[in-house]
Amino acid sequence: MVVCRDRYGIELFDIEDDNFTFDRRRAKRLMELIIKTFGERTLELTAMNGVSFASLDEELLRLMKRAGFRTVNLSLVSTDPLTKERLGRPTSGRSFDEVLRDVEKASLYAIVYAILGMPDQTIDEMVDTVITLMGKRVLIGPSIYYPTPGTPLFEKCKTGGILPAHPSQWRSSAFPLETGRFDRSDLVTLFRLARAIHFVKRKMDQGELEEGTTWMGLSKIIKEKVGGKGDSGFTWLHLLMEKRSFFGLKKDASGKTVMFNVIGSKRVLDHFFDMALEKPILGSRSS
Repeated sequence: MVVCRDRYGIELFDIEDDNFTFDRRRAKRLMELIIKTFGERTLELTAMNGVSFASLDEELLRLMKRAGFRTVNLSLVSTDPLTKERLGRPTSGRSFDEVLRDVEKASLYAIVYAILGMPDQTIDEMVDTVITLMGKRVLIGPSIYYPTPGTPLFEKCKTGGILPAHPSQWRSSAFPLETGRFDRSDLVTLFRLARAIHFVKRKMDQGELEEGTTWMGLSKIIKEKVGGKGDSGFTWLHLLMEKRSFFGLKKDASGKTVMFNVIGSKRVLDHFFDMALEKPILGSRSS
């Protein structure tokens, strides 16, 4: 890090090891050394692969802030305890909400990863995870599952006959799995849904929408913004809620920007709005 900073002027470092906080004492020592070597908040640090919230405490989070972290990427996976148990995810004596409070106390922002599209997952479970994170002061990181050779889930996909034929189709961006419980259209729709929630959360962060507003409340507010010179994103959001479908933007022959319907999963959107219509939405950062 010293060589990179002094020789090449690099001041942003990403820690790719998603277990770097597994040994909490070592992680704290690393943060202390960075502070001692470079000073407080002179570098920008990220851990974009995500870290397990079970490995964090208030002291470590405060050290991460001092060392240069602005955002902490947390791995939640799912709100379903059975899913996390099947995956052998680490457990903690502290709840996820307690860790989020410590994140906020340390003046850090949070992105929380939810894994979508694993074998045995249901649409209900994945939608519930998205709705839960919608009501937390975080951004949602929708992470599409990809089968990794050598893991038990890879073997499960293989023996279950749901593994795509070629390794190029196993990557996350290919939305690799379809099961009897979900298809690619469902997963793409969940991914877009997380982005729609991001739009609302950002507008709350910017003070354009009141934090805690529900989708039902948003429907009334957005109708007033549509048709004027307001953000085209509100028009897009209005169509999403009214038609329960996603829309894209393109230019027509005259050069005018128009919206067009995007193929998606109506069952995912119907289930989401049926469950989430009256639930409050929180922004991604505290005031």
